[in-house]
Amino acid sequence: MKKGTSSQETLEQAIETRIQEMEDPDYVFPKRFHRLDYLSVAGTALVCLLLILLGRYC
Repeated sequence: MKKGTSSQETLEQAIETRIQEMEDPDYVFPKRFHRLDYLSVAGTALVCLLLILLGRYC
């Protein structure tokens, strides 16, 4: 972090830089999530929850 700048100013500069990058016509946006992506996230969360519960009772 630069000397003499607050974290708020640094954050605002970073946000402004990223907005400018995204407004560039050549910016490539990430691909959207598909059904399989959502299912894998839900499955991972379910496995983690089950492991937590298993650790609690064993």
